[in-house]
Amino acid sequence: MTNPKILRWTAFALALVALLLSSQLLDMHARGTSDPGLLGKLCGPESVGCDKVITSRYGYFPFAPEGVSGEELRDGRIPVAALGLFYATFLAIYLGLVGSPTWPVRRLHTAVLGVVAVGVLGSFTFLGIMWGVIGHTCPLCLGTHLCNFAVAFLLWRLRPTEPGFPQEGEGLVQPVLPFPDPRLGIALGLLVLAVCAAEWHSYRAVRAGHLLGAYAEAAEELRALQAGTEGEADLVVQNEELKTRIATLEAELAAAGPATDAEVAAMRTELAALREENARLQEFAGDIEILDAAFMEQGKLEIPLRDDDPRLEPATFIDRKSGTARSRTGYYMQVVVYGDPECPNCHKFHAFLEDELVGIFNGHLEVIYKHYIRSDHTEGLKGAKALEAARLQGNDAFWRMHAYLHERYPELAAVDYTAAAQETGLDLGRFISDMGSAEVQRRIDEDMRGAANVLRIPGTPAVYLNKRPVSRAIRTNAGFWKIHAGKLKGTRERAGQPW
Repeated sequence: MTNPKILRWTAFALALVALLLSSQLLDMHARGTSDPGLLGKLCGPESVGCDKVITSRYGYFPFAPEGVSGEELRDGRIPVAALGLFYATFLAIYLGLVGSPTWPVRRLHTAVLGVVAVGVLGSFTFLGIMWGVIGHTCPLCLGTHLCNFAVAFLLWRLRPTEPGFPQEGEGLVQPVLPFPDPRLGIALGLLVLAVCAAEWHSYRAVRAGHLLGAYAEAAEELRALQAGTEGEADLVVQNEELKTRIATLEAELAAAGPATDAEVAAMRTELAALREENARLQEFAGDIEILDAAFMEQGKLEIPLRDDDPRLEPATFIDRKSGTARSRTGYYMQVVVYGDPECPNCHKFHAFLEDELVGIFNGHLEVIYKHYIRSDHTEGLKGAKALEAARLQGNDAFWRMHAYLHERYPELAAVDYTAAAQETGLDLGRFISDMGSAEVQRRIDEDMRGAANVLRIPGTPAVYLNKRPVSRAIRTNAGFWKIHAGKLKGTRERAGQPW
């Protein structure tokens, strides 16, 4: 029979591992990041699964309704990681202090087994949600559940058995055994509550510190906007983003606990003044002529283009929008877009391009697509490979695949690329072969090197109009594009070309 001491300390060690993993998950909640820190190797280089799981509506308890995301998930809910941490703390304290239970504390051990049974049921539930509903695996979560199963088994093996007593003669009675369960149980319960309260306070302190840091960063960005008039083209979007960010931080900090009230009050006072000043800056930046002047002051860049880069011809736009075919003759303008299939802003810009931009230029516009994939966008890389594999079957095939992925952007991870190839009319065998080929990867890498080394692109989408970068403040500003469409119209009219 296995030595009870070995079972006890093995279970204790596993409980400590579960405690460590749970505390790391809770720290990720507190800091608002998917970076697993020192345990990053467990999650892999991208930490995609951890991010998907803890930011889902099942990452907080009680579970949020469908459609709730972001900071709304925190309203009146506790991170599931905190529940896991409290549970692991309970196991570690019980195993560390009580250890191998004896017959006098059998009732306490039975109660502990009852709690563990609930914990095991919870682990099965969350594993089912992780694999069957979310569709992603968080290695840290998986590790805590495996530890839970192992500890449950060991605690079952540690259950005390009734001791035997020698029977040497008539009249001999068994001794009365003490039952310290109530006092020991109350003492352990109070200790567990005290430790869990300290852990929760630590979580709230880390969360508050993170929010104050983000708050200070927002204030610094606002100061930078006031420092001068360079970068007027970015003011519109930056101001709006910062206003939204400040409002969110104020709401979060209001619930962050009384320990930071003084700092929060000081920060709010400062930011109120900055926001008032920023309103003036936004009014200044709203002058579209100034935005256009800032754009024109930029030098033209040598964008690395190929003859076979996927492109939308002016006539293609007219065919799709009005049904009237126009040949590409005379003067036109060129837009180059570096995109990432997993980038939300890329899809927003493409929707703007289709819904408004094409019409603004009346079809006299050429759009060229290039790849720039963020390192943490594994689904974006897969989508880029699918786009390149489609391009090898023709320019039209590329744009059919692009439209297919664009329509399914919110569920990109669920895309079946075999079905995608069939629905877009591609040669399936060739598509599957090309998608995993070195040629497709080389092509994407070539675009990425050009974007990083030549253009030094900071993010996506990166948009260039006639080789000049279009800042995020004006890339979906219809007024800006109308100015350039008006310039093109005047050029065409002077050259006797129809608009």
